[in-house]
Amino acid sequence: MRHHVGIGLGLIVWLWLGLGGAVPAAAEPGEVGVLPGAGALPGVVPADAMAAVYWAGMDAENGAEGYGESKLAAMLADTDLPGRIDRAVTASLQEQAEWDDEAATALQVWQDLSPVVWRRPWAFWFSGFEKADGDTRDNMTPRLGFVVEPGDDAAAVGKWMLLLHQQITNEADVAGPFDLSLIDDGRRLGLLLNTDMAGPDADARLTTEADFIAATEGLSVEPAAWVYADLAQVNEMIFAIADAEPGLADGGGETMRKAFAALGLDGLDAFAWSAGFNAGDWEQSLFIAAPAPRAGVLTLMDQPAVEESQFTVVPRTATWLRVSRLDLAEVWDVTTQAIFEIAPEAREDFGDGLADFRGEMGVDLYDDLIAPLGDAWTAYTDPSTGGMFGSGVTLVASTRDADTLEQTLGTLTERINEAFEDNGAGFRFRAVERDGYTEHSLFMPFVAPSWAVVDDRFVFSLTAQGVGAAVLHARAPDNSFLNDMPEGATAASTKLVGAVDPDPTSIGYVDYEKTAANLYQGYAMGINLLAMQAGGDMPFNPTDLLPPLETITPHLSPGASFDVVDDAGYHRRTISPFPGASVLSPDVVFSSPTLTVLPNLMFLSRAVPALGDAHEPDRPPAPPLTRADP
Repeated sequence: MRHHVGIGLGLIVWLWLGLGGAVPAAAEPGEVGVLPGAGALPGVVPADAMAAVYWAGMDAENGAEGYGESKLAAMLADTDLPGRIDRAVTASLQEQAEWDDEAATALQVWQDLSPVVWRRPWAFWFSGFEKADGDTRDNMTPRLGFVVEPGDDAAAVGKWMLLLHQQITNEADVAGPFDLSLIDDGRRLGLLLNTDMAGPDADARLTTEADFIAATEGLSVEPAAWVYADLAQVNEMIFAIADAEPGLADGGGETMRKAFAALGLDGLDAFAWSAGFNAGDWEQSLFIAAPAPRAGVLTLMDQPAVEESQFTVVPRTATWLRVSRLDLAEVWDVTTQAIFEIAPEAREDFGDGLADFRGEMGVDLYDDLIAPLGDAWTAYTDPSTGGMFGSGVTLVASTRDADTLEQTLGTLTERINEAFEDNGAGFRFRAVERDGYTEHSLFMPFVAPSWAVVDDRFVFSLTAQGVGAAVLHARAPDNSFLNDMPEGATAASTKLVGAVDPDPTSIGYVDYEKTAANLYQGYAMGINLLAMQAGGDMPFNPTDLLPPLETITPHLSPGASFDVVDDAGYHRRTISPFPGASVLSPDVVFSSPTLTVLPNLMFLSRAVPALGDAHEPDRPPAPPLTRADP
């Protein structure tokens, strides 16, 4: 019985983070964020904090601005999602508390503090480590602060903070500095370890530091939440810890510095994320400060802008799309060069692995598969091409050498078919000649992975119909998404106009109302299977965790996203109906077909234990590795 409790709690936490408990977002585009002063809770974060999190609270009267009129508030009220989660967690912990004293304590903490964490403003920060004499890690203790404005919940919060303070003080056994303070100024409660709240002096606050302002000045006004990290300081902290690690050789920090330099990670300056409410919607802004010129893996940020031609393959009926640029050949070159610089001894093993792959599969992984691909990628879902639970995903990529790519994929398809045949599987890739191209499809119970190389494009879809539809629209671009854009896409994009560069490296769109209807079927099936597996052993009915779809859809609206890279770094801006809405679109693990692909992969794993065990036709030995620097 008890193992079902763990499954149930995992599902609860996933749903809470995905649908109702994610961090909130921002407001009007293009305006400089209003940085909080000493009177606001973020003003307590000291200037020496290298990482900090702020939460304004989700409360109609005293929480984040715009929450009361937001789609998030309306959705939570109509679905009773917080109540559903609370009843499930309470039932699970009550059952577990019958044999576990810690579960009984966890139940009290959940009942007293979970509403506070959601509804009330709080701030958390980390200011590195305090060192005692000596330079070993045992002599380091963290510098942490947590402050909350509990309002009417002050008694419950104060009780648990006092208990926590007493427990830590009594049980602490550290060699480094240890100064734990309990703060109660009548408005705020907090626990501070080796740190202090910022005073009234503006120069003492993180929010007035030049680095913080530079990293957050492009974020939206009145954030409901923000996260900030001084990555340069974080890197130096990592190096110091490596130097103090007893198990590492002398100069551990220097070794890590060389690794970071090889990867280009020493070029990261700061990370900033902000989110809040924009006319009822949930808007998020993200910025990674990585000034040009960049090196190592950070050079992969410098991709060209998306092209109009990438939209021509997308039908107007698409409910989700992402258009982006990424050169996989460059990814290969940059990452392998960095790895070999860090670990030169890996070059020989890597080359041997490539030679083995070429001998087993008959193709060169880089020259025959990666290099022939281009850098323009388009992914979308189109319900008109069929597929259960959102499995109508199609991926289209440009090519540099279409002939080589088609030949390579054909060879790999043959190897897969050989594996199926040797293991007695009753299915295989089948080739069908179409109008000027060959379509290859693997027909399976729920999906039919299919591919073709046509008109200098590589097309992959989880349905055979998806490949044909992509080719049809590419050859008749007047009927494409861009020339007849849905009203929702225009409306969602308009909210972000002014906040993005005219040359984004990635653009996304999702019609949540339509994708939710498709995904909901999969979630309902998954929860029903869980309930069936658990029988009567679970302390709650898992089907109660999924609200009726009709209580969700009235609060859905189209979403959009833009990615931009400039000399300052990487910028991302998104808008959606509420936080966690991505679980209702293919953005959850890139594509909704996860729900149908996984069962098929499990089926394949039984039918084909290992592709490497497939029958190997007679072929000449693999030639020596010719690409010295993959």
